[in-house]
Amino acid sequence: MATSEVVVQTILFADIAGSTRLFERCGDGQALALVSACMSLLEGVAFEHRGRKIKTIGDEIMCAFSQPQQAAEAAAEMQEMITANPEMAANQIRL
Repeated sequence: MATSEVVVQTILFADIAGSTRLFERCGDGQALALVSACMSLLEGVAFEHRGRKIKTIGDEIMCAFSQPQQAAEAAAEMQEMITANPEMAANQIRL
């Protein structure tokens, strides 16, 4: 009989709020570039907090962390980073 190892992880989802309006306001090209830049920033924050990207779907990223505290710190930093980023702020990007 095979034994199974249970692995507990914390999953973080981050989503750009109002991305439909972003595409309407900026146009497809600029909005897609902004979403891509935002996703890159979020993935970098996850990595810095020992997380890993599981996948991205459009304007959403899903990350896994081995400890809840890592995910909570990453989520807080993601919020702070997007709020403080001049390009993201100028385009009213929020998570």
